[in-house]
Amino acid sequence: MKKIASLFLALIMVFSICAFNASASITNANDVGAVGDEISLAPGFTESQLKRVRQLIKEEYNRGILTRSVKHKGKAWFDYGNSTGEYVHAWVGSERTTGEGVTLAAAACMNQDFTGGYSDSLEVLGQGANWCCILVTPESLAKGEAYTVRDGIANKWGSEGGTNSFWGLPTSNQYWVGSTCYQQFERGYAVSEKAQLIFTEFYAADEEGYVPPPALPGPGSNSSYDYDWGEPDPPKDGIQTTDPTVPDLPGGVTITVKKPEAPTQPQDGQPQDGEHQDGQPQDGQPQDGENQTGEGATGEVVSKAGNASSKKSGAVTTTTTYFLGMELTPELQRNLIIGGIALAVLIIAIVVVIIVLVKKKKAKAAAAETPAENAPADEAAAEEAPKDEAAAEEAPKDEENK
Repeated sequence: MKKIASLFLALIMVFSICAFNASASITNANDVGAVGDEISLAPGFTESQLKRVRQLIKEEYNRGILTRSVKHKGKAWFDYGNSTGEYVHAWVGSERTTGEGVTLAAAACMNQDFTGGYSDSLEVLGQGANWCCILVTPESLAKGEAYTVRDGIANKWGSEGGTNSFWGLPTSNQYWVGSTCYQQFERGYAVSEKAQLIFTEFYAADEEGYVPPPALPGPGSNSSYDYDWGEPDPPKDGIQTTDPTVPDLPGGVTITVKKPEAPTQPQDGQPQDGEHQDGQPQDGQPQDGENQTGEGATGEVVSKAGNASSKKSGAVTTTTTYFLGMELTPELQRNLIIGGIALAVLIIAIVVVIIVLVKKKKAKAAAAETPAENAPADEAAAEEAPKDEAAAEEAPKDEENK
């Protein structure tokens, strides 16, 4: 019985490990900072700066994977997931005029999207679940920085329109003070309790009573770039770092400059960019950052059909298929197969254990019934024994009398 129980527990562990592996798409480090055959440049960037942009994205990736995963409550390192087929590309919004008559310049950055990893976010901006990104703005390029937008803040920023949101572009990475996560943007800052998407709010710098965010991590600051979950460091065996060295672009790569979209101006009584009248998208209506023609917040054409979404930026077109909100990559397919096999083995093991237990129970019941059935015969034999003894004693007397 102990051997059966040990086998049962071992199978559960195998299944749990396989299911954990299948729950995310492990980043291919070679895709980080990569470019396709055609690449678009955002306004404010030059071809000569592209190499530095890619290098900063690689460096930020290497930093980000050594922070803890919010989805796993600090028990695993953060995994970006798989890069979309656009790789490094321009992400450009549109110039807009707010209801107060303030003109907002078009936000523009160089960006790389990732899906299917550990980012605690939903499907936004036409991207798959667990979306996050690494981006470089003209200002961050001058400072030698790239920023990761992930978890609840990524979900909220994306649902507000991303580059078309009132938030503007990020001006820092997310950082923590206690259990509260902060990230600064051009027009304010986001606050998220434990980086959860349902507890994320934005505080605009032009609001009355605006309180500035806590200072960024540094000397004399009580903030840090990672939250202390109270968990020991996870193993680093599965972490794939990327070489921050960026080679020159190969020959044949086409570079185009992506221009801002046509200015948009909200009508009186109409919701602003990335906003709905009731705060929720209506059935059949475009999602946040997407208009009736499918023009996304990035200025890129986004269309959806079933579980597949297609995103086109300039001349770069990619199609990605998703399964349960995860990008269906070959590696994920393999993990799903392994998990399915492990589940089948687990079910078989459970059935075998049940059969063995039922048979043992029946055998015990049968053994308990057998003595009860033989009891009357034994009692009768016991009653006959004295009679036999008496007959044996009378036999010699009968012979003597004869």
